[in-house]
Amino acid sequence: MHGGAFAELRHNDGARRQTYSRAMNRDTLYSDGVIDLDAAPVMITLPGTAKRFMSMQVVSEDHYTTEVVYAPGGRHTYNKGNVGTRYVFIIIRTLANPEDGADVKAANALQDQIHRVANADRDPLGKRTASVTCVTHPGCARQRRC
Repeated sequence: MHGGAFAELRHNDGARRQTYSRAMNRDTLYSDGVIDLDAAPVMITLPGTAKRFMSMQVVSEDHYTTEVVYAPGGRHTYNKGNVGTRYVFIIIRTLANPEDGADVKAANALQDQIHRVANADRDPLGKRTASVTCVTHPGCARQRRC
């Protein structure tokens, strides 16, 4: 996919449907994508989450975790220099109570506030877009474009 799409798991059926991985957390919603850093650096902006847990893990194509962000809010820029490889896998985890529909909706609202801007070092408006390959989550309601 192109244009900044992240795949999103916007609900979690827990142990009943382990489609993402065998280690899926029952109380976690996921947003992720693979970004080609040769096309452009990328800036990820995370929303302020107040008391809700949200983390972002940055993984190189060599499967090394190059950074984990736990602080709510903020902008984070990645390029081949600070990741070490051409491709980077970004996974953002958001805490949600799967038994509480209102809580899942509140977590989805935070997922909607995650922004990805390609070509971050040269174009703050993101007019040029990097290539993004999304992981497909069966049963996912939609994929969002930033």
